[in-house]
Amino acid sequence: MIDEETRRHLADLYREQDRLFSEHAEWTVQRQAPGASPVRKSQPDHGLLYRTNEDAMVDAPEPEPNMSAETDWAKWEEWMEGHKNLLREEMLEACGEAMGMLAVEIKKDMRAERDAEMLKLKSEISELKGRVDVLLSLITRGGDVIDLPKAGWRRDRDRA
Repeated sequence: MIDEETRRHLADLYREQDRLFSEHAEWTVQRQAPGASPVRKSQPDHGLLYRTNEDAMVDAPEPEPNMSAETDWAKWEEWMEGHKNLLREEMLEACGEAMGMLAVEIKKDMRAERDAEMLKLKSEISELKGRVDVLLSLITRGGDVIDLPKAGWRRDRDRA
């Protein structure tokens, strides 16, 4: 909460601010008369010098005589060929690295597919081993082999 003395002080400050704003507005209106230019006619030059040139268009200098059509470009061509060879070697090396990385990824994928297929085959083999064990236990009882009856199999219906 603001006490009474602080309120009076703030009110005085606000009145003073309003008075200063109104004085500034009046001063601005007097300074900028209607139709007057916003720029002063006599501004200080701040040490700037203005010059006028009679001939502002200057001709370009003539090319040097050794840069004619007969210039020997052999050294430049030699440098360019060496530069191309270096770039070619860098590109071949980068392609080789990229192909190696690709081969590693392909091998990983193929290995994962092979492992999945082998896991499926191993589970099928263990299932078949279980079935063979069951069949062997049915055929043999305590190690004895069951013989078929000599007369053959008959159904109960045939006896009646």
